[in-house]
Amino acid sequence: MRNFSRVRRAAADTVKSGPRVYRAGMRFETPEDAIWAEIGFYDSELERDPGDSSAMLSKGLALNELRRYDEGFELLDRAMALDRKYLKEAVEDARAGEGSAGRGRKVAIARMKRRHMRAAAESAHLSKAAAMQYMRKYPEALSHIKRALKLNPRNGEAYCMIGCVLDDMERPSKSIKWFDRALRLGYVHPAAYYRKAHALNNCMRPREAVKCLREVLGAYQGYADAHYEMATSYSLVKDQRRAIECYKRAIEADPNHKKAHEYLGIAYMAVYQDELARPYLERALELAPGDPDVLEVIGLLED
Repeated sequence: MRNFSRVRRAAADTVKSGPRVYRAGMRFETPEDAIWAEIGFYDSELERDPGDSSAMLSKGLALNELRRYDEGFELLDRAMALDRKYLKEAVEDARAGEGSAGRGRKVAIARMKRRHMRAAAESAHLSKAAAMQYMRKYPEALSHIKRALKLNPRNGEAYCMIGCVLDDMERPSKSIKWFDRALRLGYVHPAAYYRKAHALNNCMRPREAVKCLREVLGAYQGYADAHYEMATSYSLVKDQRRAIECYKRAIEADPNHKKAHEYLGIAYMAVYQDELARPYLERALELAPGDPDVLEVIGLLED
């Protein structure tokens, strides 16, 4: 039985080191190259056995990571249909063997297939939910997450995803409760802390957000978004010195972080250091040519 959680957690399992990416112990130039290599493996599995629902599901999950949702959804639906078929056959086989010497083994196989089907369906629903969230189809995303929770009510990742969807829907106070549930269940993925901190900032609770982000940055110093969110927290309490330090750390972790460049420039302007602001604002404009917000801020420098 394939470990579906490895594919679902691809963002955590894919590690950037300079310009290269390491995934499953192998080196790739980009995260997309790593996913395509994984898809190639699943294709070879399906060539050997076109009815391999595990390989079909895993390929569908990988395609969803590449945002090729039409292909990914089709494969996920086919995999779940095959799993239901295999389970039905196993149950019928076990019932037909009632009273025979080998019935215990057949019952065990049917139970194993049932567990396999539930784990596969859970992975598929969460993958579909992530796709729907990306497409801003929030009700559909929540529907898939709830289906996953029916299969496994103690899935902390699912609770975290509900929190993320609610935060995207600009309902931060409600989202915080779901992040807390995820953390209580032991889901300590850095995204849970980061998104909870983002929601706390949106609720004007920056000091609590700082505590939350320290949990992340204690283990993930290279998490650019967490440094950026920490800077936001300090900006909300008017501590521009610390905010500037955090924006710089975000840029150090990710030199192409457009928002960190933009808001570092704004932070320098807030402390009347316009000459230091300009290079960061110009870099933000290079990263997002024609961005009206950045152009407006640069226009203020010209006045």
